[in-house]
Amino acid sequence: MSKSMYTYQPIDSSQGEIRILTVPFDAKATLGRVNLGPLKGTLKNYLLPITTLARAQRLLRASQLPFFHALSYVWGEDTKPQEIIIDGESIPITQNLYDGLRALQKSAYGLVRVWADALCICQDDLAERSAQIMLMREVYHSASMVVIWLGPNSDEGRRAFKFLNNLTHADQIIDDPVATEDDKVEEFMWGTVVRSFGTVARGPFRMAHAVDQISDTITPAGLDSKVEILIDPDAEYSLNLIGSESPDWRPSAKRLEKVKDEGDFLEIADLISCIFTQNDWFSRMWVVQEVGVASSVQFQLGGMNMYWDSVFDTMCYLHFTRGIPVKGIRRIISMQSIRRGWSERRRHPLQDLMRECRYRKATEPRDKIYSLLGLMGDHMNEYLQPDYTKSVGNVYSNVTRHFLAQSESLDPICGWQTIGRSTDSTWELPSWTPDYTLDQENAPAPLTPVDRRPSIYSAAGYDHRSKFQVRADLAHAEWRKLQTRGIYIDSITRLSNPGPEKEDFGTKATRWLSVLLLAQEFLKELTDDVRKSLDYVCSVISNYSSYHYSTDRSTLQFKSPEKVPILSENNTLDAFTQTLLLGRLSSRDRLTRDDIDEIFNMNPLMAFSSSKECEHLDKFCHAFEEGLKRRRLLVTENGLIGSAPQTAEEGDIICVLYGCSVPVILRKFQDESSYEFVGECYLHGFMDAEAIALHIRGVLEEQEFVLV
Repeated sequence: MSKSMYTYQPIDSSQGEIRILTVPFDAKATLGRVNLGPLKGTLKNYLLPITTLARAQRLLRASQLPFFHALSYVWGEDTKPQEIIIDGESIPITQNLYDGLRALQKSAYGLVRVWADALCICQDDLAERSAQIMLMREVYHSASMVVIWLGPNSDEGRRAFKFLNNLTHADQIIDDPVATEDDKVEEFMWGTVVRSFGTVARGPFRMAHAVDQISDTITPAGLDSKVEILIDPDAEYSLNLIGSESPDWRPSAKRLEKVKDEGDFLEIADLISCIFTQNDWFSRMWVVQEVGVASSVQFQLGGMNMYWDSVFDTMCYLHFTRGIPVKGIRRIISMQSIRRGWSERRRHPLQDLMRECRYRKATEPRDKIYSLLGLMGDHMNEYLQPDYTKSVGNVYSNVTRHFLAQSESLDPICGWQTIGRSTDSTWELPSWTPDYTLDQENAPAPLTPVDRRPSIYSAAGYDHRSKFQVRADLAHAEWRKLQTRGIYIDSITRLSNPGPEKEDFGTKATRWLSVLLLAQEFLKELTDDVRKSLDYVCSVISNYSSYHYSTDRSTLQFKSPEKVPILSENNTLDAFTQTLLLGRLSSRDRLTRDDIDEIFNMNPLMAFSSSKECEHLDKFCHAFEEGLKRRRLLVTENGLIGSAPQTAEEGDIICVLYGCSVPVILRKFQDESSYEFVGECYLHGFMDAEAIALHIRGVLEEQEFVLV
C-alpha cells in the first residue's frame, strides 16, 4: 500500500453525528470484470434523527439524511490484506469487508452509500468508539436497508436461493454476472444506461422509505420512554417462549409445484441451514441489534439477494410444518422475536438478551454487553454506560451489579459456566462476576431460575433476608468487591471426581455412591440395609440410563434388580436420592415422595407400550441427566450430602448468603478477610430456609462475606 494512512475528521457523537461512506458507481464491477481498479470512496458526516430530539428536529434531520445501506458482516481475522482509498488516503480493511463493499457496488444502480462500523467509526479512538456505540441502534434503524453479507456465491448458494425464490415468490435476483474481459465501449454504454435506469428504479423505493421515515419520526419505535419491558416470561415475544409456538405461514400449491424437483426437502433443508443459520454471521453478537431494529433486511450472497422474511418463513415451514429439522432454527426465531417486539415497542430485559445470546461471539469481550444495550428494555444507568477504557472485569461487574440491584437478589451470580473462566490478568475479573464470554450451553443446569420466575428453592428464607441490596459506595472505587452477609453451614471434606464429559448418568451415579461409601466416617445410619437400598437405587438409575442413551430401544433387555424396599425414614438414603435429582423434577417442579415412588416402581422396559408412561420416563431421565451432568458429589465434615460445581475443592465452605435462593460454595483467601465465589450448590436439608431457622435458634452464626 503506497498511499498515506487516512486521518479521520472529528465527529460529534453527542449530537447524533455519524459518518457515511459513499462508493461511486463502477461499470466494470456491475459487468463482472476481472481486473477492477482500487476500491475508492468518500466519508461524510451526517446527523441522525435521534429520538431524544423534538419531532420537528427529527423530521428535518430525516429529510437531510441520504438513502444508505447498513452493512452487517463478520469481521473475520485480524489481518487486513485489502484497502479502500478515502479522499486519496488509505484505510486497511479485512477481506470480508472488501468483498461485501464490492458486492454492494456490483449490484448498485449508481453510487451506493454504506455505513460499516470498521470504516465509519475510528477504531483507534476509544472515546469515539464508546460514544458511537450509543448511536448504533439509530444507525441500523435509520438505514433504508440492512444488508447481511454472507460471503461469495457458490453452486449450493444458487440452488438454495432459487428454492427460496420459488417457494416464497420473493422475486429476487438469484445469479451473478459471468466474469468477462474489459470492453470499454460496453462499459461506457452500460454505465450510461444503468445510471439513467437507476434514477428511475430507485424512485419508488426511496419514496416508500421516506414515508416509513416520516411515520417513524412521528411515533419512533426507538423512543425509550414509550416502550414496555417484557418482564412476564409468558408474554408474547418473550424469549422464554421460543419454540413453543410454530409460525403459520404456508406456501401456495402453485409455489410448491415450482419446487417439486427438490423431492422430500431433506437435502435442501440441510443446505439452507448451512448457508444461513450455520454461517459465522449468525454466531456474532452485534448482528442481533443490527437486525432487531432494522426496518428492512436482506441477505446477500455474492450478487444474489433474499429478504429476511422469505428465509425465516421457509425455515419455519420446513422445520415446524414439514417436520424436517433445520439446524440452528432457534437462532433465527429468537432474532425474529426481537424484531417483532421492537416494532411493537416491547423490549426484552438485558438479562434475557444475554442469556439468549450466550453462544454468540464477540472479538471485543466488552461487546457481549454493549452490543445489546440498544435493544434492552432496562433504563440506562451508570452501571451500563459504555466505556472501552474500563477493564473487562469492571464492565462485567458493573452489569452484574445492575442485575443484582434490579432483582434485589444474588441469584444472578449463580448458574453460569465456571470451567474455562478467563485468567487474563488485564481483565481483572472478580470471582463473583460471571465470565460472559463463555458458552453457557456447557454449564451445568442452573439451580436458580434464568427466566425471572420465582425460585423453587428458598435457602435464605422468606423475610428481609431473602432480599439483597447493592451497596452503591462500592460501585466505583472498590468495584472488585461484593459485600454480603450470610450463614456459614459446613466445609467440604469429600468430593467425587468430575469424570468424563460424556459419561452417562447411570455410571456417574454409581461413582457417586462409591465416594459416599468411602465417606462413611462422616455419615450416620450407614447400615447394611441402607447400603442395599443405595445399591438398588443405582441399579434402577442404570436401567434409566440404558434406556435414555440407547439408539434402538426396541432391543433393550433390562436385568431387573432384586427388589429392595426403599427406606423412607433414612436421612442418608433420602439425601443421596434427592441429591441425584437436585431435589426437583424440572426447573419448576420440586421432587415429592410420590415422584420418588413412581421413579423406582417404573420399569423402563415395560413402559414402551404406553405413550403416557414413555413421557414420564423421558421426564425422569432428563431430571437425572440435569442432576448429575457436570456436577460432583460432596460430603461435609458433619455428614451433609449435596452436589457441587466441577471447580469445587475439598476444604471449600458452604454458606447461605442473604438474598440468594440456593446455598453457595466459597473459598477463603489466605488473608482470611475475603472469599472467592466458586458457585451455587445443592445441599440436602438446606434448600428451604433451614439455615435461617437454625440461626434463629442460635445453632448457626451470621457473618460478613466479602467476595472478590
